[in-house]
Amino acid sequence: QIIATCKAEVQLETIFQPDLVGTEDYDTAVGTLRQCSTIAEYWEGLRESICSCGQYPADNPFIGLDIKTALSHLDAFTHRCKDLLEVCDAREQFAPPQQRSFPNANDFTRHDVDERLLAMKDVFFSGVLQRLRNVRHSALDMSSVKWHDEFAAFKTQLKALEPKLCEILEQALDETSQLTT
Repeated sequence: QIIATCKAEVQLETIFQPDLVGTEDYDTAVGTLRQCSTIAEYWEGLRESICSCGQYPADNPFIGLDIKTALSHLDAFTHRCKDLLEVCDAREQFAPPQQRSFPNANDFTRHDVDERLLAMKDVFFSGVLQRLRNVRHSALDMSSVKWHDEFAAFKTQLKALEPKLCEILEQALDETSQLTT
């Protein structure tokens, strides 16, 4: 029930295509995803505390359940939520919305940094993220392995992009003498 309720609340389309919605809607969708992950972790902890005490209260909600199966699904759901949050974090790192972008510099315009990042964004989102978009509907389907495989490839490609981002930022800092806010 927890997973079904959370699945109904998570807005995968907004998370995977934030350019089609406003920043506020995207932030709300990410917040909902964080809440779902937290709720799933909370229930796992609650179950552990109830079952580990050795004495089960009369109103124990876990009596009669196949605890291993229920928890494995809940654990898998929590991991998928965290995977999706990692995708959101990567978006913030590699392609932040304009209002969360970089500060201005006196002799280095924000436009120059944005142009370099835009090139990286095009490479990143046209290739790496598109593969995840294609399997987004299986992101919260615990029985699907498509998401797991594509997410593993995403993380590998993400690691290759991190040094490129560092290089762009380092070059931007080398080319400027003073930052202003």
